[in-house]
Amino acid sequence: MTTLNGTRPEEAVPNDDPMPRLASNGALTTGDTTGGYGAEGALVRSSRPDQAIMDWVHNDPELASACAAAVDPLEIAARLETYGLSSRVAGDVFGYPDVFAAAQAVYDGMPFVDTEAPPKPSQPMGSPFDLLRGALYAIPALFFTVLVNGFGVPMKWWVLPVGLTVAWGISQAAATAGWALRGRGSDRSDALVSLSSILVSAAATLGVAVLARAEFGGTRACVVVAVVLAAYLAASGVLLFQQAEWLLALCLLPAAVGSVLSLQVLPYNITQRNAAWTVVASAALVLLVALRHVPSSRWHRTRLGRGDWVRATKFMFYGFGCGLLTSVIIGFGQEARVGDAMAIAVWPLLLTLGLMEWHLRSFRSRATTALSASSDLDNFAHRVRIAFLRSVGTYIAGLAVLSAVAVEVGRDRHAAMVPLFLGAIGALGIAFFLALMLASSDQINLVLVCWAATFVVLGACLVAVRVHYGHIAPLAGITSLLIACSVAIVILAAMSRRLLTSPLSY
Repeated sequence: MTTLNGTRPEEAVPNDDPMPRLASNGALTTGDTTGGYGAEGALVRSSRPDQAIMDWVHNDPELASACAAAVDPLEIAARLETYGLSSRVAGDVFGYPDVFAAAQAVYDGMPFVDTEAPPKPSQPMGSPFDLLRGALYAIPALFFTVLVNGFGVPMKWWVLPVGLTVAWGISQAAATAGWALRGRGSDRSDALVSLSSILVSAAATLGVAVLARAEFGGTRACVVVAVVLAAYLAASGVLLFQQAEWLLALCLLPAAVGSVLSLQVLPYNITQRNAAWTVVASAALVLLVALRHVPSSRWHRTRLGRGDWVRATKFMFYGFGCGLLTSVIIGFGQEARVGDAMAIAVWPLLLTLGLMEWHLRSFRSRATTALSASSDLDNFAHRVRIAFLRSVGTYIAGLAVLSAVAVEVGRDRHAAMVPLFLGAIGALGIAFFLALMLASSDQINLVLVCWAATFVVLGACLVAVRVHYGHIAPLAGITSLLIACSVAIVILAAMSRRLLTSPLSY
């Protein structure tokens, strides 16, 4: 866009554009050398720029620098409009017919200065600290078992799916809204986001749990446990959004100590019931800490735009989809009465949640670094594909190693269906990782389409099994989920290969 001597292309040849303008002395000119009208009354050009508009531009050093680096008058027109110079202002104040004429005057009168855009800061790489975040997701699975066993609650299969699914979806929506507010500098809205997320999760779970109890049976204690679970998940999600991982870890310390002491392997032990009370204490601490901004001066009401609500709704359905797919495994596992197999099979996925987040961050960092260092699109796509395979491959390798350990543990405990459960849960974990990569690249619409296709395949498999056998056995249900997740992996992998190699995804 510039010549070899550093000038604009237009500066290398005479410019005979007859655009009229206001000269510094107030006469209407086209920039003539005499500063006015010619002998026959015709407008002639002047080499002197309009001093009024130039002074206005130079009053803002940032605007002046941007205009000097422009290689087209349209760039300057966009800048001028951003700084409040509309066509009306251009006419009323400076006498130009529109903002484009004013931009042309600035373009002609300002010497070109070649500047380099500041390098875009690279995103931070993943770190072992992400494993701590993963542990904070995984540990409550142990606490849930301690709570149920300690209080002797007769659990129904729907309790965990209801609390997990509702809280997952609403927490995703709350985090999306919170990031939108934070992007506008509205950090004081944390109080509103926290309170809304927890109250809405608890209220929605209460309604769904009451309906589930009426349909599938259960006690009032089942409803209470589902609501408490959803409120805890929402509160812990708030703390993770606020990057208060250490506060969350401290709040979970009583439950962790109580759970270990209840295993009866240390010199000092406590009963299962007392351990359950330590879990209740930790849940209460998490709730109080998540709401710590509500009584403070950080309370601030900020309205979200329509686009923010639409985006939050999309992420809510994304969370619902994740929760429902997980609930299928829980439901068929409960129906098969293979609690040991389920408990063994779920831990590889839980233990790799931190690894998933670690390599998601690492992939994003490598991709943004490649964006600034690549010389062409082909080179960028090649580097991104390598980073993508590296992150996904590392996650799958970690999941496979832990799954192999789980198979051996299941064999020692004679737990049936462990390999099948591990296959379905592992496929679900890979699908979650790929979906997370696309969602973090602002491709949530495609993730929702993939989730819809996954549920269509799952539903078709279950219907086919029911038509053929007259009922759906747990083995057939888990197999159907494995097929649906495999389809999801293929779709998500194909989308990732096409979209993540595009610079527009970053």
